[in-house]
Amino acid sequence: MPPVKKNSETKGTMKILRSTLLLSAMISGVVTSALLADPVTKPDLVQTDVATFRDHLVKNQLDLKWDGEPTRLDSEEIRRAYGARRFYFTFKAPPLPPGAAWPDLIERHKQAMAEYQKHSLRITVGIDNEQSAVTFQTAPDFNVGLMPVKTDDDARIAAAAILSLIGNDRVHPAVISAREVSVTGTRFGWSCRVKQAKGIDGTVVFDPSGRCTSASKNLNYVPPVPP
Repeated sequence: MPPVKKNSETKGTMKILRSTLLLSAMISGVVTSALLADPVTKPDLVQTDVATFRDHLVKNQLDLKWDGEPTRLDSEEIRRAYGARRFYFTFKAPPLPPGAAWPDLIERHKQAMAEYQKHSLRITVGIDNEQSAVTFQTAPDFNVGLMPVKTDDDARIAAAAILSLIGNDRVHPAVISAREVSVTGTRFGWSCRVKQAKGIDGTVVFDPSGRCTSASKNLNYVPPVPP
């Protein structure tokens, strides 16, 4: 094999390895931030919650798409907005694309993506003291057990909690502080926004009665990949 091709293979392999390490660090940061925000919880309650979480997946025929443990997400805003309800989420990042456009690497990536699609699930579940589990995904879902929203401050706290819980194909659940939320109140309700530098753009809208009618969260930048 020509030396040039061997060097190219080495560079491509190193790029994939560095990218994998970066992704591992990102995921580690996600889990760490969630756990740091989690107050002391009785081990027995956590075990019961995890069992309820798994039962919820089975009931909704989602258990075959997830084989790991859920991660607890908690913050002062979440506790103020949802009381004693506890939240857990799943997150698994997709395989990184190959570092070079070589047929064998592309084929391995396709196989990895096919396996990922079989066993990937991104879901946020709230569990109350009666061990009743609810999926929190769409705007109406976030009204379940939500605090009354009657003032700008109420809207700010509720929006921070909702944006913390949102997870989808591009962003994961992560704690958002009420200090990050700007609120505009009108006769039509409240519009709440978060804009982070190299982070997320989020919006939550409440109607005059305080019900959440819209909620979204998206990355506002493309994360760099090491050379």
